[in-house]
Amino acid sequence: MSKIKTYILTKSYILKAGILSVINEIPEINFINFDYNENIAGLIKDNAEALFITDDFYYKQISDNVNNVSKLNLINVTVNNIANDENAVNLTENTKSDIIDLINNFISLRFESTSNIKSNELSNREISIVRCIAKGMTNKEIADKLFISMHTVITHRKNITKKLGIKSISGITVYAILNNIVDINEI
Repeated sequence: MSKIKTYILTKSYILKAGILSVINEIPEINFINFDYNENIAGLIKDNAEALFITDDFYYKQISDNVNNVSKLNLINVTVNNIANDENAVNLTENTKSDIIDLINNFISLRFESTSNIKSNELSNREISIVRCIAKGMTNKEIADKLFISMHTVITHRKNITKKLGIKSISGITVYAILNNIVDINEI
């Protein structure tokens, strides 16, 4: 499998170093250093299959200058609270392992044809969330128990639904019982 060409678009040295330390733990990523130039739309057009990790400044610039941003492989690393943006990773609400999970989930969804990530296998975090769902916990209760944000829980639930093809809570509960994720007496 070829590695995913990845650009970090930020002027902040600290943010770039932090993102780099996180993505260095993801074997599917091939980081390519990027120095800012004025033609951001050209860079994205020439590297449409690459992964772009941006800060709020570049995310807005890309949104303003590139048509159909939703089709880009674009993750916005932010300190703002963006509740409904599935491409946003909030630094104030997520731990390093949460950010790695979110990026891995993004990669598995966007690059599954070129990635060797098995989309039908659940990560350890997703298994923990399935266990909580089977026990009847709400998103808020799951977030509190696992010390993650509700946005992260929702993202994991979407990924679990896509991986398993199961849309209902009762279906996930049956899956959890059949796969020994949860004991029937715990429910």
